[in-house]
Amino acid sequence: MRIECNYTGRLGRVTDGRFIAEPAGDRVQTQIGCGPERGPREVRYFGFFDRNPSVEFVSVDRLRLRAGQDELILERPSVRRLSYLASMAELQGSWKMLEVSWFPPGGGAAGIGLSEVPTRIVIEGNRLRVRDCPEVDLTFQYTGEGQLRKSGGAALPAGRLDCPGLSDTADGPALPKASDAIRLLHANPLVEKAGDGALLLSNGEYALLISRLSA
Repeated sequence: MRIECNYTGRLGRVTDGRFIAEPAGDRVQTQIGCGPERGPREVRYFGFFDRNPSVEFVSVDRLRLRAGQDELILERPSVRRLSYLASMAELQGSWKMLEVSWFPPGGGAAGIGLSEVPTRIVIEGNRLRVRDCPEVDLTFQYTGEGQLRKSGGAALPAGRLDCPGLSDTADGPALPKASDAIRLLHANPLVEKAGDGALLLSNGEYALLISRLSA
């Protein structure tokens, strides 16, 4: 599960129409300060699943979970994202990388922060480049489904990348590499608005959160 700035993994099972959480010791959660507004909301969100909410289908793409007076609607990502498509005009400008995440085949998620990386993503028209990183200078087509489909430009090297501040070595076996952000840009990512002026680029295996730089 992810909400804005934190991840959590909560084991459990659905039995007789309820989500039954495993003992709290089986929870895995990142410890990120989310601020005075988002922090309490995230505590409520993650704690919701400890209350063994009821689970019911609303449609083939939606689930409704209830715990007491609280209700949570879950929607398949492939459907939900269509409500948050960015326009071509909203892509334009300079962007700061905030976080790259990896979603391993066995499930779960792991992410690392990139807010200290000095280089910037720049989108001008149908050209996307990363300052000081020759591996990313490409052109793209932006589809009606919100996909940045590469149409030309530099090829992605087969070996190690050489981009300032974007390490090509992971800090741990279960973590993405900072350079995975660059590889994602070559992989025809989907784009959606993520709130507070941010964009989320993803391809199912990796996701990159970016924030617009002030003019």
